[in-house]
Amino acid sequence: MTTSIGKTLRLARLFDPDIGTSVVLPMDHANEEPDYLQLDHPAELIGDLAKAGVNAFLFRRGLAAYAASAFASRATTVLMGSTTCEWRCGSPRRKART
Repeated sequence: MTTSIGKTLRLARLFDPDIGTSVVLPMDHANEEPDYLQLDHPAELIGDLAKAGVNAFLFRRGLAAYAASAFASRATTVLMGSTTCEWRCGSPRRKART
């Protein structure tokens, strides 16, 4: 199977080279559920988890930028996109603006 060098390098950041597995931890739940008190100050928690071996974090862009120094060089990030189809499907709000 032929794979581009870019894809190979990105996947290498996601998987532990010794055992070929990956731990990807979602850190976006505080946006939808306010009861996650552990995520009130996420940078320290993210740093500790990266040191413990988490390979990647699922973030929204703002949290990724805020906590980048906590996981840089130890883990990678998977940015979470919008779960709506507002821009693909058209939105009543978007149509009203035109």
